[in-house]
Amino acid sequence: MLFKNTDKTRLIRIARNQKRLLVCIALLILVAIVAIYDRRTGVDSLVHHELYDIPAIGYYIVNAAAFIFIILLASNVYNSTLLGVINGLLCLIPCFGIIVLLLVNRRATHYLREHNIKVGFMGAKMDQFN
Repeated sequence: MLFKNTDKTRLIRIARNQKRLLVCIALLILVAIVAIYDRRTGVDSLVHHELYDIPAIGYYIVNAAAFIFIILLASNVYNSTLLGVINGLLCLIPCFGIIVLLLVNRRATHYLREHNIKVGFMGAKMDQFN
């Protein structure tokens, strides 16, 4: 594969962090669906418990992982640690965070495609870098 004038390890880091971020985005959507189901069914829900809210705990765990991965991805894509931290903090805002995750993912996809890397639904295949 022919790469433009860029570091191959940087492209690999972007591809790996994008895959991890895409998993977090899919899990956030899944947790949102489970939360909607939990609220609609009420006490009869499979995930309802008196002491804690299972979808909320899942949301916080996945959002913490997304926070880490968006900092790593945005730092490499935008080549700025400050922008990575700002995007990480923005992703913690409920409902707005998923938009930030999607925008950074879009920029990472564009960056990888600029460097002749094929990007699929769940990110770039890692065998392109061998």
